[in-house]
Amino acid sequence: MAKLRNIIIIIVAVFIIAVVGSGVYLSIELSHIKIVPPPPPVVVPTALSSYVSYQALLDYDNALYVAPYVGVSYNIANMSNAYFNATVLKSPFPSHIYLLNASTSGCVNCGDFSAFASGIQSYMRLYGLGSEVGNLTIINESFLPSIKNDSILIVPNGLMPSAMLSDYGNGSITLIHYLLDKGTSIVYIGEGFSSVVLQNGVIVPNTRIPSYMLTTSPSSSNSIFAFDSPTFSFTSGKSYGPVSYTNAFNGSIVAFSNYLNSWPTPSDAASDMAKAVSTSFWLPSYAYGTANVTVNASKSTSGSIGIEMLNPRINYTYLNAESLSNGFLHIRVYTNKSYGTANKSIYTYINQHASYVSNGTIALPTKIILGSPQSVTMQIYTHSTTPITIQPHLSIYTSNMVKVSTIPLSAISASGNYTFVKLIKSSFSPGEYIMQLKGFSDNIYASALFNVPPINITETYSNYTSSRFNFYLDSDGTPLTNLAYTITLNKKYPLNGTLTNGSIDYALPKGVGEQFGKLNFSVQMESKNYSYVTSNPAPVIRITSKDIALIIAVVLVLLLVTMIKAPNRDDFFIDVPHMPKQQKTYIELNPQEVVSSFQKLNTYYHWRYMPLSTNEVKLAIASNIRYNGIPVNLTISNVEILLDQLVANGMLLAIDNLYAPSNWATESKHDIEYLATFKKLRLYMVTHAHVFTDLDISQTSDMEVVINNERNNIIIYAQSSKYKNIPVSANSKTYIAFINDDKLEDFKDELYSISDPGAEQLKLYISAGYVKLISMEDATSNLFD
Repeated sequence: MAKLRNIIIIIVAVFIIAVVGSGVYLSIELSHIKIVPPPPPVVVPTALSSYVSYQALLDYDNALYVAPYVGVSYNIANMSNAYFNATVLKSPFPSHIYLLNASTSGCVNCGDFSAFASGIQSYMRLYGLGSEVGNLTIINESFLPSIKNDSILIVPNGLMPSAMLSDYGNGSITLIHYLLDKGTSIVYIGEGFSSVVLQNGVIVPNTRIPSYMLTTSPSSSNSIFAFDSPTFSFTSGKSYGPVSYTNAFNGSIVAFSNYLNSWPTPSDAASDMAKAVSTSFWLPSYAYGTANVTVNASKSTSGSIGIEMLNPRINYTYLNAESLSNGFLHIRVYTNKSYGTANKSIYTYINQHASYVSNGTIALPTKIILGSPQSVTMQIYTHSTTPITIQPHLSIYTSNMVKVSTIPLSAISASGNYTFVKLIKSSFSPGEYIMQLKGFSDNIYASALFNVPPINITETYSNYTSSRFNFYLDSDGTPLTNLAYTITLNKKYPLNGTLTNGSIDYALPKGVGEQFGKLNFSVQMESKNYSYVTSNPAPVIRITSKDIALIIAVVLVLLLVTMIKAPNRDDFFIDVPHMPKQQKTYIELNPQEVVSSFQKLNTYYHWRYMPLSTNEVKLAIASNIRYNGIPVNLTISNVEILLDQLVANGMLLAIDNLYAPSNWATESKHDIEYLATFKKLRLYMVTHAHVFTDLDISQTSDMEVVINNERNNIIIYAQSSKYKNIPVSANSKTYIAFINDDKLEDFKDELYSISDPGAEQLKLYISAGYVKLISMEDATSNLFD
């Protein structure tokens, strides 16, 4: 017993020494390790900027109606949302704001006028109105006739000053009539107009109330203002919450119909004034529309959004289109849905003349069902009495003006207003689209708005045991038909077919068995996937208390048998048979057929002379070449061998892993380096949503691109570039694009090793920032910073 106790003591002592020793060792080792704290989070400064990148008039509902459209490019940082309110106004947005000095023009219950005046200026800055209406100018009555056209005049006197309703000029009109004729928006704070106030504060009756200033009982409604105690509404006017307004002559009268001291504080009154100016809800308009974007708040995001101004509906007539073209575009951009200074919203505004061109019409329904044929009736205003040749085409864009496809049309010879019809088949994914009728040089004749309704998938029959299903597909209540499809279950068991009256019968292959859990049926049509998700729960095995007792007894028996009797040892041997070699199919491809697939893929993507990458060549062959009726699907290594052979025999040209048929150099009049560089530029522009000119379209450079609302030139460094003299402008940048870093470095080495006048001038432009050298080797970063 003592011996056993000594053994236990020795074991415990050894364990303690091992633990202590390990701790000492770890402390020594860890002393050499420096713990570096994580870097502080990167704080992206808050920013919101935007500009108009595109304007158009959109025909819709078979050209019965017309709507203004505006594309807005934006840059957002450190915020998650931005809201866009776009309006086409009948007159310019006010550019000046004046406040009548109530202290000198007669005031009734004005409270602290000085605090109100200073508060307006502060709140205007919070609403971002500094550059839109300028600084607040406090004026006396004598200055009223001199205020600028299309301005805002705040009259906070509690009653209308007598001077406003007095004769002006030759006595044929009143001063208020004269101001309204100048497009003035008069924001009035005060009671009704049966009395007026003199400069000395004396109140006198008023018998000269114009018809447009007649009043009635106030209307009650919810308000975004602190003001909540109106005393009247204009008889012939409209209401905006508790505020009443009427449009008269070229201007407006907006009434906060109570005294200035009816607000809880002068600051509340000042906030309401700034908010009213920000919305300018009283300004007459032709149409309006809204849009919003949601972005990642942790980084800076650039993009573009399209806004269709469909409210109210505007009948398509020449006069209405002309009126819209003479309108004024006003866009208010802000960062919180509920505006107001309390939520720290940021505001910015865009004001410019509307720019709409309409040289024709496009008549098609508002809704087009996927896969259905649709006739499009087009009209071109040639503005010519003699026949002229026109080469039209249709360009399809998303609602954000990202190009989707091009539909070529036959050349025509026409005069006057020429009408023709084209039958198209809708292969567009559900969403909103803009169709444009264009000429050969991309001049726009007309634009139209249409949408493809969502696809609905309904399960009409299911038998999970036999794995048989039936689905019904429709769009806006119309069954889809004559569309090729591939249906899969959980990305397996593909079945191909053609839709007939919206019905798909689907059965899993024999021997697969019943499927349990989440079932994701995916239908692919026109290169898009549409899903229907359901579930088939696995059967539940219920174990009773008797079953548990039986299981425990069996386990105990097995344990006893295992402990009492050692298991027999058997030797097992596995006979591995010789595995058959993988079966291969040897085919011979016609070299000319392979080369022609380059053009077919270009046609499919609506490209011209664009070289292809290895993966794109693989796709081109699989899409256009068949062997015994089966698409030829080559491995990448086989494609590379094939390309090397075609390059060796001169049928293809290659550079930077891009390939093109040799005859393209002659047809396009551009060498392979030029075409490959243009291809890389195209991919960059599309992925970054920049508007750019296609091959050989620009008259000033190899490519023009719109960046930050500026049109910039790009010159491609290649033998076949048409622009040996680099265009430089103080209003934009010129970029010289090189196919890869080596070409760029070779150019810089040569440029800075010579000192002739041309080279010195170019170096000067580069250092001044007018010219920038860019490489297309790695176009993932921002090339145009």
